[in-house]
This record gives sequence, structure tokens and C-alpha cells, in this order.
Amino acid sequence: MTDASATVKRSTAHGAVFVLMAIVTAAVEIGALALLRASPGSWPIALGAHVGSCAVVAFAALTRPDDRDEHRLIQALAATLPFFGPLAPVALLLFYPLYLRFRATATPFAEWYRKLFPEDEGALSTQLYQSIVRRELPRGDHSPVVSYMDIVQHGTVEQRIAVIATVARNFRPVFAPVLRSALADTNPEVRVQAATAIAKLTDDFVGRVQVLEGELARSPGDARSTRRLAKAYDEYAYTGILDDALEQNNRVRALQLWLNYCELVPDDSEASLAVGRLLMRLERHALAAQWLERSFAEGRATRQAVLWYMEVLFAQGRTDALRALAAQTVTDLAQDRTLSPKAVSAAQLWATGAASRPGPA
Repeated sequence: MTDASATVKRSTAHGAVFVLMAIVTAAVEIGALALLRASPGSWPIALGAHVGSCAVVAFAALTRPDDRDEHRLIQALAATLPFFGPLAPVALLLFYPLYLRFRATATPFAEWYRKLFPEDEGALSTQLYQSIVRRELPRGDHSPVVSYMDIVQHGTVEQRIAVIATVARNFRPVFAPVLRSALADTNPEVRVQAATAIAKLTDDFVGRVQVLEGELARSPGDARSTRRLAKAYDEYAYTGILDDALEQNNRVRALQLWLNYCELVPDDSEASLAVGRLLMRLERHALAAQWLERSFAEGRATRQAVLWYMEVLFAQGRTDALRALAAQTVTDLAQDRTLSPKAVSAAQLWATGAASRPGPA
């Protein structure tokens, strides 16, 4: 006899015990009610039968506790029988066939968890992640790599789940469209995996913020704690997995904290840029322009700040000032390899437009 067949037989035997107990309990409870209806003066006997059946079921539930689902059903019967009488065993008997059907097709929790957060570093999810980093397939045949989005949209269920697991373990904002696409997948298992991944990322953020909020509450004027909390809110708002309202709330909170930090450490160029960037994301273009211009005047502006100021000028429709600024800074921007090539290319186009405009006659 195999282990699987032995397990099935043991489960069947435990299920038979539950069914027999539920039937006997239902018969006793219905009999007590019938006796009480036929002879109201016999209520002590009916009450004794009810209390006795509750005691027997409670004894069965407490004497041999284990993790079998059938035993949990006996525990549920013991918990509901004192309050619902015959309704409790009847309802559980009606529920039991549905439970057997769902159990036969359900994915065990341990297997589901391993798929979402695999421990084996050689699993498919890790191979996919490494292949994208190396720009090759996992087997190293130097074929063009298939993007995560293509796998989520056209891969098998196992491949889609593997990609979601990789995204959850190595999340960056660029992966947000992958999770959003998985949330709209036609397969319910893929949708559940994507929702669980987003929930895990959210829980991680909430836990991190609670710790940082506690640190700041203990030291309200501490610049380091303020900066860490501001960066946490800023990064979470940038993930791309939040709804619009929550994303805006996080940006407002991050902006408040960055402003507080700038009052404590006014020479921090990264914090100054963060304020200007958040003002732009919140569509407060005039304030963003004033803030960045102040940074330029005080010598705290970086090359990244120049690009954001160009975006401010474009949003305000100040194209002449944008062309002039691009012409003045494009050479310096092109030498910075840390900047986005697309942003630098856009600055070069605006600078070319300034050079091609005819001068005054």
C-alpha cells in the first residue's frame, strides 16, 4: 500500500467519524425538540439531552486535537451546537460534500506559498531574473531575451507565477506594469498571486514606515530620522502599484517631510531636488519653478535638477526659456552618464531648436 492510498483511507475513516457524530447529534437534538413540542413539561429531559450531546461533542473535540480538516469540523460542531441546536449538525452535513469537492481540486497552501516565494535559487523565477540581467535566456544560448511583460501576457500559468514571484522578491518601480497586467489576467490563480505580491509589498512598506515613524516620534527634530522617513514615503509613492488617491497622499506626506528636512539641512542637494520633483508630480508647477530657481540661485542645483526644471518650463508653456536653458546646459548634461539617455536626447532636441531659430534682424 502506498503512502498516498494510506492517507486517503485515513482521511475517509476520519470523515466517517465526523459524519456519524453529526448524524447522531442531529438525531438527538431533533428528538429533544420533538419531545419538548409534544410535552412542554418534559423540558428538563430535553435540556439534559441537549447538554449531554454538547458535552460528548466537546469531549471528542478536545481529547485528540490534531490538524485534520475532519477534526476541525468536529471542533466547529462543538462550538456551534450549544447555540444553534439541530441546525449546527445539519448545516455541517450539508457543507461536507462541498468541502470534499473543493479539497480535491484546491492547491495546498505550502505548494502555493512555494510558488510565490520559492526558496530554491535555481528555480525558474531566479533563472528568468538572471536572464534578463544578462540579456540572454537562462540556458545561455544568447537568443534575445523575452521580457517579463511578454511572459505575463503569453506564457503558461507556471511561467506567469514564476515571473510574479521574481518581481515580488526583486521589486523595482519598472516592474509595476507587470503586476498590474497580472492583476487583470484571465486565470484566477495568476490574479491571486499578483494580488498577494502587491499585498506583501504593501505590508513591507507599512512595517518599514511604522518603525521610522516611531523613530521620528522619539526624536522629532532628528534630521537623519526625518530624511529616512521622507525617502520611504517618496519611494513608495514611486512604486506604481498604488491607486491614485493613496499615491497622492504618500507624495504629500513625503513632500512635508522633505521640506522639514530641508529646514534642518538646507545644503542637501538631493533633498532639494526631491521637493521640486514632488511638486511637479503634484502638478504644482508654479511652486516647483520657484523652488528650483531658488536652488539654482543658492548653488544647490544638480544636473538632474536642470532636467526637472526643463520639465517645469515645458509644463508652463515657457518654450523660449526652455530652449535657452537647453542650449546653455546640453553639453554638460551629455557628459553625465548617470542621467537618462532619453532625457538628455530631449534636451539636445530643444537645444537644436534654439540654435536653428533665426536671430533678430
